[in-house]
Order: sequence, then C-alpha cells, then structure tokens
Amino acid sequence: MRARDAVWAAITLVILAAWVFLAARFSQTAWDFTMFYVAAHTPLHSLHDQAVFQSVARSALAGTGVKYASPYVRPAVFALALQWMRGLSYWTAFRIWAAFQFVFYCATLGLLARRFHAPVVGFYPWAVFFPAFFGIVTGQDAVGVTLVLCAALAFLCDGRQTIAGALFSLTLYKFNLFLLLPIYLAIQKQYRALAAYAACGAVFAAASALLEPPSKYLALLPNIQLYTIGFSPKTMLGLRGLSNTLGAGAAYPFAAVLLAAYMLIRSRRMELARGLGLIVIACLLCAYHGTWYDGAALALPFALALAKGAPGLKLAAACLMTLPLWNAIPALVSALLLGFAFYYAADSSWIASKSEA
Repeated sequence: MRARDAVWAAITLVILAAWVFLAARFSQTAWDFTMFYVAAHTPLHSLHDQAVFQSVARSALAGTGVKYASPYVRPAVFALALQWMRGLSYWTAFRIWAAFQFVFYCATLGLLARRFHAPVVGFYPWAVFFPAFFGIVTGQDAVGVTLVLCAALAFLCDGRQTIAGALFSLTLYKFNLFLLLPIYLAIQKQYRALAAYAACGAVFAAASALLEPPSKYLALLPNIQLYTIGFSPKTMLGLRGLSNTLGAGAAYPFAAVLLAAYMLIRSRRMELARGLGLIVIACLLCAYHGTWYDGAALALPFALALAKGAPGLKLAAACLMTLPLWNAIPALVSALLLGFAFYYAADSSWIASKSEA
C-alpha cells in the first residue's frame, strides 16, 4: 500500500470509529428503527391502523427505554422482509439492521467505484457523508434504497433493461421520492425497463392490497405528520422545506413542477447514467415528503460528479458530502443542493454522447 493510501485509510478508520462512538452514546440512536421493529410485530392486515400499531408498539418496546414509535409508511408488501425481527430483542435486531445497512453502503461504494469509476479509495468524504452514516445510527433504511438505485443503473447501462426495470420498481418502497424515474425511462426510450417497472409495481400494489385493505394506508398517508415527532413542512429536504422556510409555501407545487420539467428536459441530452443522476437530485428536491436521511440517495449523483464532472462540480460535490448536520439546517442544505442541481445540469462536458464508458 502506498503511503498516501495508508494515510487516507487511517483517516477513514478514525472517522468510522467516531461514528461508532457517537452511536454508543447518542440518546437518539435507533430512534427511527421503531418503525421497522414494530411493523415486524404488527399483524399485516392492520399495519397502517395506528390504533393497532401503537398498541403493539407499547408491548414490543416495553423495557427498552424507547417511548416513540413512528408509523410504518411503506406499502404493506415490503413488511414481509421484516419478519426476521420477530424473535429478536429490540437492540439485537437494531445491531443486525445497522450492520446490514453498513454492508449495503459498502456495496454501493464498491459498485460506484467499479462500474462508474467514482473515487472511493483514498477519498474520505464517503466516510463523513451525513445522510448515510447518521441514517444508519438512527436506524433508517435509505442506504439500502441507494444500493438498489445504483445496481439498477448498472444493469441499465449494460443493456439489461428488464432486470434494471425490476430493480427500479423496488424504489416504490419509497414511492414518494422516485416518481420521476418511470418518466425518465420513457423519455430515454428504455421501454423494456419501463414495462418491467410497471409489471413489478403492479404486483407490489396487488400484494399490498391482499395483505391489508388499501383504505387503511390511504387514510394514514395524509396524516403522517400527526404521528411523527420533529417533522413539519419546514424540515423537509428540497423545495417544500425551502419554500416554507421562506414563507412562500404556496409556491412549492409550481416550483416543483417547473424544476422537474426542466431537469427532465436537460437529462434527455445527457449520457444515460449522468441523466439518471440528475433525476435523482430532482426527485429529492421536488418530493412532497423528503427528509435529510433520504439524501443518502445522492451518493449516486455525487459519485458521477466526482468521476467525470468538471473540476468545479467535483469540488461542489465534495463540499456537499462533507456538510454536517443535514437534519439541523435543512433549508440551507436544500438551497445548496438546488444550486448543485443547476450546476450539474449545465455541465456541458456531460452533454454530447449517450454511450456509456
């Protein structure tokens, strides 16, 4: 190992040790994990019934010292993947869950380095990327979705559209974030991928409806804020949070439509991978309910920017990656991310060829 690589490896290990130190002492470690743990213990036919969910939470979390259980807001079918937790204590299940999330993040970085030539080894910002690592500490799942996105894109760039579309359909797990993906597949004429996305999505919807009456889920969605702590329009990542912070919340829908349209138009002229990176940024900026930990998905566009973007874009990506406390300053992060999105969209070095290296 070269001396420089050894130095970067040492820096990375120190940073990872700091994350572990934080997790061992932080009062909100596993704060969000309750959503998944309680969902694993709740009958599937009542998963989104808050009276039942909170009753199960009081029983499942008894003796853990955890008093708060946020509602499970994913489609019912995805709760099947949580059933392994049923026989485990809360903290044992969380440690396994966090280990899985860390492995998913490492796999994501390996894929980004191998397939898209992103600088990972010897580039410490990946170890301080707040949405990814603090999301793991609090018990979130966004890095798993990021791995799915990156794997789907790799298959798409390799011409394996059906597998790519099936993987993209898994983002319906967080459908509130990635609704622009099928539109992007359509404008890029990736029709087999789009067909696979639609077919798998229909299966997920049907399975969810069989497991639980859709009316329960539809009744929960507009009332999520009533059952969560610390979330409001101002805390959202993206245009919704920024507009409400500026006292112009009514402008959000119009701004989101305009931004989405602009980004979709710009993405048509880009290479397939880089265009999708832009769409991921647009998804997070335009989402009605997007939070700081969802920013983990930005690992994909940041990696693409670091790999082949202009020097200024690389610097901007590195700065955003090392920005701390995304949860404390969502409006500032949103403003910076909006500027990055326009910079990314305007980088002329990315606009010409649609062939992938």
